[in-house]
Parts: sequence; C-alpha cells; structure tokens
Amino acid sequence: MKTRPSAIIVKGNKLLTLKYSYGGQLLFALPGGNVEDNEIIKETLVRELQEELGIQTNVLNIVAVAETYNKTKKSSVLHLCFITEITAGEPIPNPEQTTTLGVEWLEIEKLEEYNLYPNIIESIKKLPNTEINNIYLGAIQQKWL
Repeated sequence: MKTRPSAIIVKGNKLLTLKYSYGGQLLFALPGGNVEDNEIIKETLVRELQEELGIQTNVLNIVAVAETYNKTKKSSVLHLCFITEITAGEPIPNPEQTTTLGVEWLEIEKLEEYNLYPNIIESIKKLPNTEINNIYLGAIQQKWL
C-alpha cells in the first residue's frame, strides 16, 4: 500500500487543487505525493509542494485518513490529508515534477461538482470544525478514470 500525504490549502472559500485529465476525464487532486523510503510524512508533503509547485509550506493538523483501492490497477493508497498553509511563494506547476494541467482554486461550496482526489469533500466542508475522533474515514468511494 502506498502512503500519500496531501495538502488541504484554503484561501478565502477556495481549495487549492491540481487539474489532471485521464482518458478525457478531469480529476482535481489535492497536491501531495508518495512517501520515499526513510522519509517522515510531513517532510514528504513539504518536499512535494516545493518540487511540484515551488511553494514553502507549514504542515499543520491532520484532517482525514482514508484508503482507496483501484480494482483496475490493483493498487491501494493510504491518504493522510493535512491542513497546510503557504508561507512563501505562489503555486506554479513545475513541468519537470508534475503532469498537472494547472492549478485550480475550487469553491468549497461547489466541490461536489468535481472529481476530487482523494474524495474527502465532507471532511473539507466541515473545516475548521473537524472533530479529532472523525479523522479516520476508512475506505472511501473514489471515482476511477
């Protein structure tokens, strides 16, 4: 099982996502990436955000832990989703580090209109009032492309 920390970065009422197209279908992912051997999870997230978007960040509280399983690819991912703040820079994709089509700031009230990866819309909409005992979401339904 891969472990993927991701960032929940909110500005105003908008959520930072990265836009991808797979088979003509759009996917909006929370920025993040896979943990490398002997790497601390929060350090992974800081590294990935620097490499892919050129931003400095402060990783704060974990909001959700969820699992996805893609039957087609026979792969599973453990998602660790953290509130994260940008401390320096503006998110600009680095094409050498990511295949994203670009940065998209999505209105939180309209997240259901998008295929968000991972699909933790309900947890995001509860912010900043997420209860500590509701962090583990278990297996979540994810639309695969």
